[in-house]
Amino acid sequence: MFHSIRLYTSLLSAAFIAFSCAPSGNDAGSKADVSANIAQSQDQTDQIGSVRLLSVDEFESLLIEEGADVQLLDVRTSQECSGGVIAGASHANIGNRSGFESEIVQLDKKRPVLVYCATGGRSKVAAGILADRGFRQVYDLRGGYNAWSSDNKKTITPNGDF
Repeated sequence: MFHSIRLYTSLLSAAFIAFSCAPSGNDAGSKADVSANIAQSQDQTDQIGSVRLLSVDEFESLLIEEGADVQLLDVRTSQECSGGVIAGASHANIGNRSGFESEIVQLDKKRPVLVYCATGGRSKVAAGILADRGFRQVYDLRGGYNAWSSDNKKTITPNGDF
């Protein structure tokens, strides 16, 4: 008899644990909540300090939405820029740190700055410097100019020195 009570108690405990861990009918939205949390977490990983990493389409949309208020900065070398740039870009070669610093002091810290290089490595560094210097809205193009031109977005060939 003692053995039966012990078995019954064990089964009852196991059932209690199983049912208390199972989702109830009130948790129907929990799967959506988890998806939302994952999306939010992915968005947060796309942020580098106060720098926001944007896809080509997001970058283009921001250029269009912000219009004349945006400051577009190409941080590649002059030689790289001679092959094409995004229309409206200013040039500040991150490889020439003193030249880069003298260019960015001319930018308005209160206006959005969109930064790109060839593939995203140098623009990440440049964007970090801008954020450290107090620029409030810094956006970096994921994949850089190569991703932009691969998506057949509008580019121009600069005249003369850039």
